[in-house]
Amino acid sequence: MKLTKRLQAGWWMDPLFFLLCFSIPFVLYSKLFVAGELPFDTDGIQYFANKLFALEALKSGQLPLWNPYLTAGMPFLEDLSSLFYPPDWLGLFLLLMWFVYTYYGLHLALGGYFFSRYLRELDLGRAVSYSFGLIYAMSIHLAGYRKSHIVLIVPTVFLAVILYLIQKYLNTQKLRWLLGSAVAMAVVFMCGVIQYMVYIDLIVFLYLLIGGIHRKIPVRRIFIHGAAWGMSYFGMICVQLLPVLGIMHYYSQAGASSP
Repeated sequence: MKLTKRLQAGWWMDPLFFLLCFSIPFVLYSKLFVAGELPFDTDGIQYFANKLFALEALKSGQLPLWNPYLTAGMPFLEDLSSLFYPPDWLGLFLLLMWFVYTYYGLHLALGGYFFSRYLRELDLGRAVSYSFGLIYAMSIHLAGYRKSHIVLIVPTVFLAVILYLIQKYLNTQKLRWLLGSAVAMAVVFMCGVIQYMVYIDLIVFLYLLIGGIHRKIPVRRIFIHGAAWGMSYFGMICVQLLPVLGIMHYYSQAGASSP
């Protein structure tokens, strides 16, 4: 009886949809995958070359916090570090071809799945949410012509994750969902383009502010939860922000940042 109720509730549809989105690169680029070729141009190849460099350093027992081969020791944290982004760790265990396609498919799955969950938090049905989630994962920016720009795909994917967590907080007013969004935002800051992260921060701040006013959340709660959200986010990104500020200070002293 319990199993029947769970099947009727459709709990199995979410993991199935996640797997569907995950399979997109393996299906669309199956000929390339079988032939042992990558579906990217130079931008995508460079993206994974940086990660393989860091992973090889990890395998040899080194912590690649700094890249000694770039500008006298440029912080590798600023160049897509593979230390603080869990999907990168797949490269320690998978062969190159499987790592690249799995990494790509995982991000399409995260984008499509969480965008569908976000829409369901807006009271849209499963059919509509899954349809738009699949459209999101199959968009030209994620799975189409611009697929090589993975450094831009990562923050785009996590925007869906962050919006889901923010909307979940607005619906429940439970702080754990807001802190979860701070974790997701910090992950993007440490693995994506900081310029994109600034855009995401502005979007999320305005979304949270307007959503809180619309939901009539008490001002005191907004202030307390907002402070906890901001401090937790800033505390986590200091892992990357401090070395970046350090090298900017070094460049300034050396005159490299002067007009």
